[in-house]
Amino acid sequence: MFDTHADGVQTVCTPSLQTNAQRHQQPFSVHLKKVYLCRLVFYIYCNMANFGFSIKKTRSFNLSQADLRKAERLLEEVPSYRLCIGCGGCTATCSARQFTDFDIRKVHNTFRRGQYDKLADELRKCMLCGKCTLVCPRGVNLRSLIINMRQLLTPSHETF
Repeated sequence: MFDTHADGVQTVCTPSLQTNAQRHQQPFSVHLKKVYLCRLVFYIYCNMANFGFSIKKTRSFNLSQADLRKAERLLEEVPSYRLCIGCGGCTATCSARQFTDFDIRKVHNTFRRGQYDKLADELRKCMLCGKCTLVCPRGVNLRSLIINMRQLLTPSHETF
C-alpha cells in the first residue's frame, strides 16, 4: 500500500506518485490492482465515521410517572398479553413488516411503558392476518391484542 524509496521515504501508491519506470516494471493488471486497493483503502479511511454501528442517544423516562392505566386495562381484556417474552417471532413473520416499518414487538414495549402517542398510527399498519398469532411460542392472542389496543387508543374510549 506504501512505496518505500531508497532514501526511506514512504509514499502512497497512487499512479501519480509512481514513476514511469516503476509503472512499466510490473504488469498492467498488477498496477490496476494496486491502484484499486489504494483507492479502496483511502475511501474506507475517509468514510470510517459512517462505517458500522453508531451509538444512539440514550432514552430515559420515568416509569413511575407514566400513565399505565391503558396497559393495565389491556392486560385485563387480553390476559395472554402477560405471557409475551419478547422473542420477536411475531415481528419476523409479520406481513405488514414486508411493506412498511411496522414492528409489533416495538409497539408492545411502547404500550407497556405507557407511551401511547403515535401508537394509533402505527397500529393502523397491521393487516390483522394472524401470522403472528400462529408463530407465537407462548400462545399470545396478538390479533385480539391489536384490536383492543386500537380500541383503547381511540379518543372516544377515554373514559377512565
